[in-house]
Amino acid sequence: MSHPSRLSSFFAAAAFAVLTILAPAQAQTLFEGARLITGDGGVIENSAFLVTGNRISQAGRKGEVPLPSGGKRVDLTGKTVMPALIDAHVHMGYRKGLDFSTNNYTRENLSDILERFAYYGVAAILEAASFHMSSAPIRRRVRCT
Repeated sequence: MSHPSRLSSFFAAAAFAVLTILAPAQAQTLFEGARLITGDGGVIENSAFLVTGNRISQAGRKGEVPLPSGGKRVDLTGKTVMPALIDAHVHMGYRKGLDFSTNNYTRENLSDILERFAYYGVAAILEAASFHMSSAPIRRRVRCT
């Protein structure tokens, strides 16, 4: 996938997340037609799920979840929806291709890595004890709070 296409996917996902977070508490949107990976090992083909405010409030097969009065319907046919992934062992900035060294710890490489995570659905990471001097002030602040 090209860099502009990855960026557009990232910004589309980010916009969806922001809009969902900022949605009024009672706003309801019914998403239909997607393959829904439920996060407990299950998959619902041709799914329907209702988002109330910023939370999924109901899920099932298309036709089983009603559209509430005043709700909005979104067709996701041909798409896959899944919970965000968490990568629990990351050494941010050190890997670039097959090379793993401190020479790779650049703003450009960090941005590329974060864009790749977003493209593949990774929403959170656990930095696995890598230490770079530029992150020292941030690390001290995090430990104190």
